[in-house]
Amino acid sequence: MVQGLVTPLDVLEAIAGEFPDADETPEIVHDGDGWLVKGSTDLHALQQTLDLPSLVNDEEDIATVAGLVIAINGQIPRVGDELAMPPLRITIVEANAYRVDLVRVVKDTPAHDEEE
Repeated sequence: MVQGLVTPLDVLEAIAGEFPDADETPEIVHDGDGWLVKGSTDLHALQQTLDLPSLVNDEEDIATVAGLVIAINGQIPRVGDELAMPPLRITIVEANAYRVDLVRVVKDTPAHDEEE
């Protein structure tokens, strides 16, 4: 009796982690001068993508981008709301009364003095 089948993809995912299915969109997508980020995205993944060492605070119990946005805003924000978390500007793209599904994150770059 056959109990299960191990595919090459199963072996690769055991080594390298989960791969998105063909019908899944990535958690973080580069979009011009910013990124479109799913609310369910792990904060560590966003921190690594944006190269921000201070995004995750281990003393707080916030694990996802949606959790961070709700914590900053104090409640679930509405579509179009903009939140400032220097050096990040976060715009709510998709949300409803119960959750934040998609945000756009722009990382401000420090201005250099051109008069030098």
